Amino acid sequence: MDEIDAGLSGDAARRVGTLMEKLAETHQVLCITHHAPIAARARRQVSVRKALRHGSTFTEIIPLEDQERLEELARMMGSDAGTEAAKELARQLMA
Repeated sequence: MDEIDAGLSGDAARRVGTLMEKLAETHQVLCITHHAPIAARARRQVSVRKALRHGSTFTEIIPLEDQERLEELARMMGSDAGTEAAKELARQLMA
């Protein structure tokens, strides 16, 4: 499937994340999303970034652990990842 999360928000995004989590119990699932409620359901999360080095563009895939993941989820929600409120909301999504 491609862009199954396009146009989703709020409860619908949370439901899609939960369904994908359930699917992942029996299948390998690779999901690229901009929705924190979907990303929060993942067992593992990476950040995909573009970097420019010596005039060439490279793609970096960075595994996120604990605090980095929390901050990335907060950032994905459009919040200042440094605020405690944003981090608390990210914690709730991961619970």
